[in-house]
Amino acid sequence: MWLYHRNVAGNTFNEHLRIGEFIDHKSFPRERRELIIENVCAIDFIKEDGVFEVHEIKKGKGENKAQEMQVLYYMYVMQKVLGGEVKGFIHYPQVRKVKEVHPDYEKIETSIGRIRSIIQGECPKPVRIPICRGCSYAEVCWS
Repeated sequence: MWLYHRNVAGNTFNEHLRIGEFIDHKSFPRERRELIIENVCAIDFIKEDGVFEVHEIKKGKGENKAQEMQVLYYMYVMQKVLGGEVKGFIHYPQVRKVKEVHPDYEKIETSIGRIRSIIQGECPKPVRIPICRGCSYAEVCWS
């Protein structure tokens, strides 16, 4: 996050990123209404039928806290922009699963405060955790 905030790009040829992009572009072709809010978010697709819905398409089999936080943040942004109720959904096409994300704006506001603290500080020392194995920044941190 600290690196990304300073426009340091990870490995764009990362296998996990490429598979994710492929799944994202091939899933829900009739729903492709990507909404990009410059420097804030890029929502995979949206629906509006009385209630605004944020939909994200993800690689994998589900249950990932970072993915849930991403959708919560998008819901938070859309609620601030549009007002009213916002629903969130994460789609896992590989296992044909959909997870509904329930609003928790207090959790997001707390996370935003923590993120601001991190990006305003010095570059954090890398700590090897399981996700490092597939991270596009692995080469930057560990070379």
